[in-house]
Amino acid sequence: MRGVDGFWFRLGPAERAMIERNAARRGYRPGEFLCRQGDTSRHVLVMRSGNVRVLAATPDGREVVIAVRTTGDIVGELAALDRGPRWATLQALDEVEVLSLSGARFATRCQTQPRLAWALLGVVAGRVRETGCGPSSAAARRCGGWLHCCCNWPCCTERRRVRESGSSRPRRSRNSLPPRRCRGNPMSARCGNRGNGA
Repeated sequence: MRGVDGFWFRLGPAERAMIERNAARRGYRPGEFLCRQGDTSRHVLVMRSGNVRVLAATPDGREVVIAVRTTGDIVGELAALDRGPRWATLQALDEVEVLSLSGARFATRCQTQPRLAWALLGVVAGRVRETGCGPSSAAARRCGGWLHCCCNWPCCTERRRVRESGSSRPRRSRNSLPPRRCRGNPMSARCGNRGNGA
């Protein structure tokens, strides 16, 4: 079964080869947890087979299923991009095989390989639609944070500095990752609103 997000299927041969070279192949039995809500792990998982459910805790302590991910989907990308704790729990529904990639390496590759970043952006857009959110919603604003983190787009502070200086284009940072927070940017990558990718 092909995943709704289809991250793997959005990639070209070069991007797939890069992930396979840099990732470790891991397997999970039915009922095993790939990660738990609140974990500080950073690895990104690309599903090669099987199905996992995405669980989130409610204020009264219950766990609810908010999504199911399957072959070709990417999970765990949020913690890699914004360096926050896992926001959801991932549990295998059957035999699952994933490619596990370092979060730091994945974030860096997104900045140097446009097709990889574009594939991830397509996933993010699809998940915003999946939640039924409009362009002014918290989830949509979260997309701006992902764009800033993935593609190193200038934040509002940088744009303001460019306008005031009269420069025609903003300076792009050469650092591998953007700052943890842009205080003036409501779309900061550290915004507390998250999508459904753990």
